[in-house]
Amino acid sequence: MVNNLKPECSFPSWYPLFSKDSLRATIIHIPDEVLKYLEYDAFVLPVEATNFTSQNAEWMDGSPIANDEHSSETQPTFPQFSQQIQNVINEYGAVFIKCNWSSPLDATWVAPTKTLKCKTLEEVYLLLKSEVESQRKKYGNANSNSVEYD
Repeated sequence: MVNNLKPECSFPSWYPLFSKDSLRATIIHIPDEVLKYLEYDAFVLPVEATNFTSQNAEWMDGSPIANDEHSSETQPTFPQFSQQIQNVINEYGAVFIKCNWSSPLDATWVAPTKTLKCKTLEEVYLLLKSEVESQRKKYGNANSNSVEYD
């Protein structure tokens, strides 16, 4: 179980030591308010991850995207965290999500591209949310100190 894992084995602990022998990576700490959002059951993307500027926006299958202005959910906003992610996407061109202990391997179904390759904030938030939910199901309450995210 996660409780028995050594902190030294988590990605942010070992990567700085072995970075020259590993793929390039950037470690971003996930702030507590973002974790609370990721752990919340409802699925509402942050403001920064939704940039539907067109009135006639469509999904990949051609169906129209409904603009539900009367939604009961308030869109969260994490400008600093979202900017950090966007800077990394801009630097690499695309990113792959790796949390401390795992990556969202079973989350490809939720990704618009059906891969773990993320080119937009929307894709990153979708996979992060799916990964946190997966960890909660596997290991129990993600609020416990046994699971940390960077």
